[in-house]
Amino acid sequence: MEEGLPNQVIYTVLPDDYNNLWFSTNKGLSRLNLESNQFKNFDISDGISSNEFNYNSKIKLQNKELMFGSTNGIVFFNPNKILENSFIPPVYVTSVSVNNKPYLSGSSINEKITLNHNQNVFNFNFIALSYSKSEKNEYAYRLDGFDKNWNYIGHNKSATYTNLDAGNYTFRVKASNNDGLWNEKGHSIYITILPPFWKTWWAYLIYSILIIGSLFLIRKYSLLRIYEKNELKQERLEKQKIEEINRLKLTLFTNISHDFRTPLTLIIGPLERMLKNNEGSISIQNQHKTMYRNASVLLQLINQLLDFRKSETGKLKLRASENNIVSFIENIKKSFDEMADYREIDFTFKSKDKHIDIWFDDVNLKKVIFNLLSNAFKFTPNNGKIRIKLSTYTKPKNLKQFIQIEIKDDGKGIPKKNVKFIFDRFYQIKRDENSRSGTGIGLALVKSIIKLHKGSITVKSKEKEGATFVIQLPFGNSHLQKEQIVDISEEVNEAVFLQDNPINYLEEKPKNNNIEDIDDNIPTLLLVEDNTEVRNFIKQIFENNHNILEAENGEVALEIAKNNSINLIISDVMMPIMDGIELCEKIKTDVVTSHIPVLLLTAKTSKESQKEGYKASADAYLTKPFDASILEQKVMNLLQTRLNFIKKFKKDIILKPKELEITSADEIFLKKCITIVEENINNSEFTIVDLINEIGMSRSAFYRKLKALTRSIYNRVY
Repeated sequence: MEEGLPNQVIYTVLPDDYNNLWFSTNKGLSRLNLESNQFKNFDISDGISSNEFNYNSKIKLQNKELMFGSTNGIVFFNPNKILENSFIPPVYVTSVSVNNKPYLSGSSINEKITLNHNQNVFNFNFIALSYSKSEKNEYAYRLDGFDKNWNYIGHNKSATYTNLDAGNYTFRVKASNNDGLWNEKGHSIYITILPPFWKTWWAYLIYSILIIGSLFLIRKYSLLRIYEKNELKQERLEKQKIEEINRLKLTLFTNISHDFRTPLTLIIGPLERMLKNNEGSISIQNQHKTMYRNASVLLQLINQLLDFRKSETGKLKLRASENNIVSFIENIKKSFDEMADYREIDFTFKSKDKHIDIWFDDVNLKKVIFNLLSNAFKFTPNNGKIRIKLSTYTKPKNLKQFIQIEIKDDGKGIPKKNVKFIFDRFYQIKRDENSRSGTGIGLALVKSIIKLHKGSITVKSKEKEGATFVIQLPFGNSHLQKEQIVDISEEVNEAVFLQDNPINYLEEKPKNNNIEDIDDNIPTLLLVEDNTEVRNFIKQIFENNHNILEAENGEVALEIAKNNSINLIISDVMMPIMDGIELCEKIKTDVVTSHIPVLLLTAKTSKESQKEGYKASADAYLTKPFDASILEQKVMNLLQTRLNFIKKFKKDIILKPKELEITSADEIFLKKCITIVEENINNSEFTIVDLINEIGMSRSAFYRKLKALTRSIYNRVY
């Protein structure tokens, strides 16, 4: 008997007079005996005309017959005249396969089978000898020694076992006829799987001998380990000694940093006073601003180092008071608004509440927010997005409330493998070698300050999709010690934070490289530097006697050089996207720009770095920090050398055009031009267009190249 309805749709239900319910479905008729709670299903194989019945099409006649409407006519019958099959079918195993290969079949199947240890995958095929609706015969099997219960497999006629252990088993199979009458005796086969040789008695004897031998070896090597342990102890002592030396070095550096603060204060104070009084000309005031900004940056680095040292030694103290965290963050955000406008970054702060009071150290927490926002602005591209979100959070375990600060950007992001290390001291992510990185102590200091507040900081990031830093600070002050609480919020020392204000780093946006403003009577310099202040400083040196074009990286500079008449390029080496070395190589290997001298500026002072610059065909190499007068003299010399080169070309072309020596790409270019002209000297139809086509350049590029190689404009300046 079926134990339930198969997966089918019930269209109607009709009771008979014999304590049964009849269901018409999309897969035939089903009968439920209300006494035994057993189902029996009838389909086309039982004589009904169709398996698909109509919805609510039913009737019980006066003669107790039931009628159902199907898609293929009417099905009617007397429920009391349905006969049950009482034949108990015998069941036999017809074949056995071992390791997916035939092993026994038919009459050759004995009641006992012996197999080797590697013959532990076998399959049994069996059949019940009941021919009345044999497709409804059902089977069950069990392997004694492996199965605890019978496996009822419906109409399937095979059983498979894999990877059995060595031992004795009994395979039993039983079957039922179409009406669910089971042959409980069934058929049995006894199976023995022999153990592998490594589990025999003589194998265990060998194991015992090996174990005894191993004990002797263990004793020998235990003595050796004692010796190595003593050596390791000695190495540990040496390591502690090295750490102590490093600690002393850090202490020395910290003391020196303390000494730096006094002269820096004496530098920043007078500069700040001169800036407030607007002393000197505009040019001098701009220089004062540059000095003030960079002295402030140096003071910031020193303060950060000192704070980090305090944190390392446990001397960083918390002085918390109750303040409005919303207005606190709003004030910090205002410091970055101008930078966001300058770089066209969508910078927003969101908080549902206008006033949330929590206990925090405003001096130290300000350092945390400044550090995270500075990193966000550092790694977020122009026209990007930076979000600050303030909300409350309740932990489900202890219902403790926290204030949650999220700082999210869509910048470079942090590689997944580096995320767990970013709060470690001195850890820096390895990015492009030309990208400037920090000291590796900023985020370590941030985490230390948050831990002092008994809060937490986490980061979620995906490379090239940005990063989200989440800070959680607890409400109330029960987590703070008595000495960590102050009644009134201390005023923030302006000397500490004057360098933190990112507005101090902003300069006027560089003027557009407008070709219409270029004076053809003076040389044109292209300044390539990603640091705006350094670029502006170099610009101030040359802007009185030169046309100045600017680019923030090599890629932009290369495009400018190809489309403008440039007399000399001054380029930094370390820049994002395209560095100075790659720019120099592309300039010198392109016939359109190969005539332009390149002067490289870099902070790398090693001979290998200088050699790399000269290998890229750089005309000059100057290390930072540089003397402005030396830079000016080098530029003058390069332009004068180019002037002498042009004079040589003019002399050779006028006096001995047939004997011009080919020593450079520029001379090759001129030689080719002269040859084409001489070959067509008698051709009256030969025009400038034909010459340009022969050379293989655009008209504007050809004109700029020829003009740069033959026209002298430098005598008016030098």
